[in-house]
Amino acid sequence: MRHLLLTLGLITSLTLAACGGDSGGVAGTYEIDKTALEKMAIEGAKEKAKVDELPEAALAMIKQGLKDMKATLVIKSDGTWAGSAAMPGKPKEEGSGTWTMDGDKLTMVTTMKDGKPATEEEEDDVATYKDGALLMTDSKDPSIVIRMVRK
Repeated sequence: MRHLLLTLGLITSLTLAACGGDSGGVAGTYEIDKTALEKMAIEGAKEKAKVDELPEAALAMIKQGLKDMKATLVIKSDGTWAGSAAMPGKPKEEGSGTWTMDGDKLTMVTTMKDGKPATEEEEDDVATYKDGALLMTDSKDPSIVIRMVRK
């Protein structure tokens, strides 16, 4: 009997670990992948300036700006989400709403923005869930893909 209980406990632990500990799979707390964002920002700046290498001062500005940036997204297993983003020199933004999953596509509908009901102008955010990370494409510039990783 004791062997059976230990086996069941092990199977349960392995199952929960494989599922991420919840039935939603995607549910969890995410933060921006600053390493990936830094590479993208540097490549974008080099492309815009039409240079192969950026001056040290430009690299330092990019790195400092990213260091001070904070972005967190909490996907809850109850079908709701909440997030915040803060960038140097800009007011902190907060939002919340509902989410649905279709295959690897996560669609987030914003219902509240900065403490007020969201307007109809708010676009749904769509992210791809891949390898435990969320890949979010900027709706205004599809070449910008932000990678969010589990905290």
